[in-house]
Amino acid sequence: MAKINQELIDRLAHKLSIGVGAVYLRIQKIVKETGLERDLAALVQARRNDININKFSTLAQRNDIRGGCGEMCCSVVRTTFGTSAMTICTLSIRA
Repeated sequence: MAKINQELIDRLAHKLSIGVGAVYLRIQKIVKETGLERDLAALVQARRNDININKFSTLAQRNDIRGGCGEMCCSVVRTTFGTSAMTICTLSIRA
């Protein structure tokens, strides 16, 4: 199992304004939802929060979270909360 990049964890904590422990809980939730390994789930969490994952991942890892489909298998939903907008990426794993 690959280690989760600590710089990525710190970036997520800062971006989400939460503690490192809370970041790991969110990653664990993605693991349960998708069946991905923790390092890949961390990358998915980063993508869902508009963090460029290229610096924190290898090509093989990016292909793993894409499900081998050649492009990110996710649907982007644009949601508005009050005066601010949020983009949510939901990952779809293709077998």
